Amino acid sequence: MLFVLVPAIVGYAVIAYIHASHPKAKYGMTFLMATGLYSSVPCVLGWNSNNSAGHYKRATTSALQLAIANCGGFVANFIYPNKDKPNFDRGHLVVLSLLVMAWFM
Repeated sequence: MLFVLVPAIVGYAVIAYIHASHPKAKYGMTFLMATGLYSSVPCVLGWNSNNSAGHYKRATTSALQLAIANCGGFVANFIYPNKDKPNFDRGHLVVLSLLVMAWFM
């Protein structure tokens, strides 16, 4: 999981500090962000289910983890407001800080 978060951290770090005048660089960083974010999900789900004993506890912890993770859509409404268009610097910095925290945790 530590290795797959690095491309996402690099992608968000670059996209947060370049301006809209570099659309090709932003487009390239989107691939890094998606690669890092989407490839870390199976690692987290596998780690959680392998460290929960019993069927009921495993099902409960998996459901709780997915429920908390899906709250990200609610949070995204507030960290990516329309007034920050077109760069969304604040939103990218929030996600970048959460990714760095996840890497250290």
